[in-house]
Amino acid sequence: MGEIELKAQRENHKGMTTLFTFNNKAWKMKPMEAIHKYGSPDKDGRMGMYYTVSPTPNSAGLFLKVDEEFLSIRSIDGSIITQWNLSDVATKFSDKVSSVLLVKARVELREEVEFFHFHRARLLSQGTTEVILKNSFNNGQLLVDLRLHDKGTKGARNHGTAFRIYEENIDELYGKVEEVEF
Repeated sequence: MGEIELKAQRENHKGMTTLFTFNNKAWKMKPMEAIHKYGSPDKDGRMGMYYTVSPTPNSAGLFLKVDEEFLSIRSIDGSIITQWNLSDVATKFSDKVSSVLLVKARVELREEVEFFHFHRARLLSQGTTEVILKNSFNNGQLLVDLRLHDKGTKGARNHGTAFRIYEENIDELYGKVEEVEF
């Protein structure tokens, strides 16, 4: 089976799971230009782009566009911010998360210290294809998080463009899902 990515979560986790980060030559617009054109002040008052991007335009007018060959983040003004070749995204998926062990924990607070009891695990394997990825992006299940800001020294600080999915949809990226007894 090869390498397995371990992802541990609290039992009632309903948020998104980061599959991987991937920036490799994706920026078609200079990040600083994008920040100042589409960004907003972050919690520290810096201009930044901390957005989840889906096929539906977000508050900054940014959205995901998928065609036969590429995935891109675009603006409603027609600008292309980033662009990835779908085959490169599929390769990154295979390299990073072709198999995932998703472990759930019950949490107990004792004297202000959290204790975790891991009680459930699922092995997700036989990873995805370009077609599955394309469909998952198009139907809004697979999302992209931009996470960068103006660091104030003539450059952008990019924390990694994240490819994320809500856990309720993660099984659809894999050919095999099995409960693991422990």
